[in-house]
Amino acid sequence: MLKTWILAFALLATVSTPPPNMLRAQTATPAPPGNRIAGQLVKADGPRLTVKDAHGLETTVSVGDGAKVLQIQPGQTSLNGATPMQLTDLQPGDRLLLLRLSPATDGNGMVAGVVVAMKQADIAQEHAKEQAAWQHGVGGLVKSVDLGNHSIVIASGETGARTVTVKLGPTAVVKRYAPESVEFAQAKPSSLSQIAVGDQLRARGTHGPDPSTFDADEVVAGSFRNIAGKVTAVDPAAGLVTVADLATRQALQIKVTDDSQLRKLDDATADKLAAAMKSGADAGGHTAVGSPSGGPPSGAAENWSGHRPTGAAADMQQILSQAAAIKLADLKKGEVVMVVASSSADGGQFGAVTLLAGVDPLLRASPSASAAALSSWSLAGGAGGEGAQ
Repeated sequence: MLKTWILAFALLATVSTPPPNMLRAQTATPAPPGNRIAGQLVKADGPRLTVKDAHGLETTVSVGDGAKVLQIQPGQTSLNGATPMQLTDLQPGDRLLLLRLSPATDGNGMVAGVVVAMKQADIAQEHAKEQAAWQHGVGGLVKSVDLGNHSIVIASGETGARTVTVKLGPTAVVKRYAPESVEFAQAKPSSLSQIAVGDQLRARGTHGPDPSTFDADEVVAGSFRNIAGKVTAVDPAAGLVTVADLATRQALQIKVTDDSQLRKLDDATADKLAAAMKSGADAGGHTAVGSPSGGPPSGAAENWSGHRPTGAAADMQQILSQAAAIKLADLKKGEVVMVVASSSADGGQFGAVTLLAGVDPLLRASPSASAAALSSWSLAGGAGGEGAQ
């Protein structure tokens, strides 16, 4: 049982807390004897520790006389190799697992007999290693899935012309983006059978003997859509915008959340990007744009293939990072927008990952190039979200 608790605690180091607007500091109901409390240390006042769990619930627990205080490393799943530490070495931001809880003798709260800690600096270092591993991985558009051989073929490279066979070992982790989200921390456990042709996928692991194969330790996938259309209605209170799709002429309802990125290009910038797209064709007549991407943290200047985008994609990704942030209420009826969207939780509408206004010149220059470059920028974590309202 203790090993199971330690394993669950180790996973906490890889999961971020909910968005600030979802956090509600509360006083927790005292846990029954034998239970445990896991979360981030908010305050240490002598032997009294205030811990906030993944739901934002804060609990204050006293550390009993003679209690064990141990330090483990991120990913460690048992107390074998744990090292003793002083209670005074704990700092806000450290991850704690409080065990052997019992009611205080004065009836005021709980007392912990064991404190297991992961230092914030160690967690940050581990996250940096994981991020580097993702950035040196592979990614692209899923072309086929072979359940029998536990492999996925993706179209990669800056033009999508190169294919890579991603092989999943027996211990490989598969995740899928949550509806209306491109946040890796919100991705849910999934399986190879849930990955479909047309999904965006990224993998971390080890390159095979040649560039066409990749042995994956972990993959994350999701289904995203590029939409270009004219705004027909805006409802800031409900966080909804209705767009008439220029390709299908269908009315699409798009949900905008606090995590959505809303930006607008000024006229001069839009004209500059349009000119770059018109002159950005390669020798074969194709526009060099970044591969559609998404997933774990990566710089906006790199797409899923691990290569730096060139031509129009490079210009667009750099300029989009500096484009003016807007609110949903700033959108006007009749305005043309481009949207990178995921399906919604109820399937009845799309969820905006990125919405970009002021794009008329870009769409006239090259609709496909501008859409692919926008997807590469937004799904690669090009910018933090602005408030939807």
